[in-house]
Amino acid sequence: MRQAEIKSAKHVGDYKVRFIFGDGKSRVIDFSNVIKSTSPYVTPYRDIKKFSKFKISPNDIRWGDWDMCFTASKIYTGNIAPISVRKKSYEKAFGKKKASEIMSKISM
Repeated sequence: MRQAEIKSAKHVGDYKVRFIFGDGKSRVIDFSNVIKSTSPYVTPYRDIKKFSKFKISPNDIRWGDWDMCFTASKIYTGNIAPISVRKKSYEKAFGKKKASEIMSKISM
């Protein structure tokens, strides 16, 4: 298991999520700055009930139909600036075709 793999994630209040990684490391990420984005794909998640309904895999955390998505490596390092999604990160994680699909939905 790679260290940056997400084993579990739990909403811990407001726009904060606690992550447990494959190496046992724990980190709380505050997504408040992301939620402040004016992207139409992000604004629905200002509703805490919607925000708390994310999905995880070992490689990412995502909301809705890829409305917001962050790779495990970004979460692991805590490097999540508002919509800190980079095309190369997505291509590496998901392949070029899926990355293009996701990127078309995200306001940089």
